[in-house]
Amino acid sequence: MFYKRILLLIALITTLTVGNTVINAMSVDNVLFKGLLIDENSNKPIGAEVRFEDSEGDVIKVNADPLTGAFEQLLKANESYSITFSSPEILRKVVKVTTKDTKTYGEQKETFSVVKMIPGAKVDALSISDDGKAISKNGINSINELKTLLRFNRSLYIDLVTKNNELFEALTKLTSDKSWRMYRTKIELASASDYAGKKVDFPDNTDLVIIINKVEDPFK
Repeated sequence: MFYKRILLLIALITTLTVGNTVINAMSVDNVLFKGLLIDENSNKPIGAEVRFEDSEGDVIKVNADPLTGAFEQLLKANESYSITFSSPEILRKVVKVTTKDTKTYGEQKETFSVVKMIPGAKVDALSISDDGKAISKNGINSINELKTLLRFNRSLYIDLVTKNNELFEALTKLTSDKSWRMYRTKIELASASDYAGKKVDFPDNTDLVIIINKVEDPFK
């Protein structure tokens, strides 16, 4: 009986709570994942729900602190996770990470950036053309992915600004397709030379910039 009580006491002492997960400290093949979430345009910390999903479909949810952007969660070592960041004030984002392979308890630090939904914020910059005139196959795929962006962020309206008039005409033709019908009212097209007098910076090797036009109040 004495030895059973000692073993029980050891089991209780070695049980820890990290994030939302209760774990046994004697289990060493775990990684304490420490994340930092920032706004991509201002580099300031931002809060959001953080959803971890492993390769077996198991889900864990935590929250990034709105003041510090910090979050942490104990995860399995050498495991692939899909991490989804979401909140009413950011663009939903999904990233893939793999935890470090360790046979002892370890820590892993990662920084992630998301876009805060405010008018004028840059969402992304893409390369959609090989010759500066026609939209490439990869460019078409990248542009079509914007439908997912709009579907998951229903209050969002965006401007698609091309580097020149030729690409503006090509993009106008592409988005006039019937597959864009339900999204057409949520996008505005412009070339850099005719974007409401605003200067648009195109990073190297890009020819399309996506900018937030407005964000509707979802409760109105």
